[in-house]
Amino acid sequence: MKNLLDKYYLEIAVFVCGAVVMMVELVGSRFLAPHFGTSLYVWSSVIGVVMGSLSLGYWLGGRMSVVNPRRGIFSLIIFAAALAVVGLALSKDYILAAGDSLAAVSDVRWGSFFAALTLFSLPNVLLGMVSPYAARLKIDQLQDCGRAVGDLYAISTVGSIIGTFTAGFWLIGMFSADQINIYLAAILAAISLAVDFKKARFLKLSVLAAVVVWGFIFDFMAAKKLPLTFDTSYARYLVKDVILDSRSTLRALITDNLGAQSLMLIYDGKPSDEMIVPYNQYFLMGRHFKPDIRHGLLIGGGAFGFTGGFLNSYPEATLDVVEIDPALTGISQKYFNLKTNSRLTIINEDGRVFLNQNKSKYDCVYMDAFNSMAMPFHLATQEAVQKIYGSLNDGAAVFVNVVSASSGDQGKVLRAIKATYENVFPQVYVFATNKEDKSDELSNYVLVALKSDVAPQWISSDPQFDAYLKTRMDQSIENDMPIMTDDRSLLEKYALEIVK
Repeated sequence: MKNLLDKYYLEIAVFVCGAVVMMVELVGSRFLAPHFGTSLYVWSSVIGVVMGSLSLGYWLGGRMSVVNPRRGIFSLIIFAAALAVVGLALSKDYILAAGDSLAAVSDVRWGSFFAALTLFSLPNVLLGMVSPYAARLKIDQLQDCGRAVGDLYAISTVGSIIGTFTAGFWLIGMFSADQINIYLAAILAAISLAVDFKKARFLKLSVLAAVVVWGFIFDFMAAKKLPLTFDTSYARYLVKDVILDSRSTLRALITDNLGAQSLMLIYDGKPSDEMIVPYNQYFLMGRHFKPDIRHGLLIGGGAFGFTGGFLNSYPEATLDVVEIDPALTGISQKYFNLKTNSRLTIINEDGRVFLNQNKSKYDCVYMDAFNSMAMPFHLATQEAVQKIYGSLNDGAAVFVNVVSASSGDQGKVLRAIKATYENVFPQVYVFATNKEDKSDELSNYVLVALKSDVAPQWISSDPQFDAYLKTRMDQSIENDMPIMTDDRSLLEKYALEIVK
């Protein structure tokens, strides 16, 4: 075993370091998500910083290998990478707080870039040094330089591929992002020891032991803290209770610092079915536009705060809920009073993928899917809206939750979505859920699109619906935005104006 390790230590080292590069990148996105979301801008920051850092590492590693190509130095590079990952774990809260402050005075792009640069540059520079340095050591063993370099870079890339799938398919969701980070530091320290056990042996063993103990302590403390924070394959969720008074508590499902995804009231320790989010109450106005709702579709389940109200309001109807993250079902059952119901079907799939394959017809579709800043762009394009249109019975309605203003730069989201729906549906209306709506201020709006040419009634015998109908405001919204398509959608760019 020792001889085998001695023969292939370079291959093993570049394979593991290649895997760790991608794991640090994927796990790192989870550190940024609660602060800056998971938008295209955040991923661009992470990927750009990682690629730039690796490039610098390749350059430094190649030059260092020429000056001092020794096995002991090679092991210290890997050990330094382990220390950098430890430093990332210890400093991330302070760096992310500084990134929050920068985002507050600029925007999410600069805040996420600063955080990604500060957190991920040093570990990736050091990990980038590994492959060129290993190639130089390998060349000393072989006559065929090209083959030596090619083999090592291929092995490193295979390690990156396996690290990507291992982290994305299994580790993230099984362990918290913090736990994975600690384990990666321990793996790097162990590889450094395996490459050269004599060089700085005491320091390496001390750090390895400290990281392993830290991992066990962290596991124990995490078990004590749960159930508050959940890392799934799609997001990091926080379930938080806010005490309102001696009898009432507000429970929130949070994915980032831009707002809560779902809310639930708890009275005297018992969960309430009351829908406290105004746009959910507007969603129930579906019966005004389509009185005979028998089959509904909700895209974006969240903590399933709307499902109970729908099933209670339409006792003969069924509801299909498309929610991309299957872990939210268990979280919602345990903390948000989601109950099994024969009339409720939960489908764990991306909303657009579902629409592309759907053969069913619905009387009402409710759109409530969000990433960190806005609706995922591929659910708001003309092609997606056409899929929704094709999924509706004649006379059916679509209700869309839109977070936006209605005028100015912060209103571009609403105006772009409205323009896209108007290009597909014969009738489109907008309601302001905030009855004191100010067009230039952020709020929830409900867009209603009808698959009918018959104009609706603008009064209702239901006092609540009648009040909602009076908040119609589409007549005052400017038609100045282009429609969004799969090929060109600026939804995240428009949403950035909101985040600012």
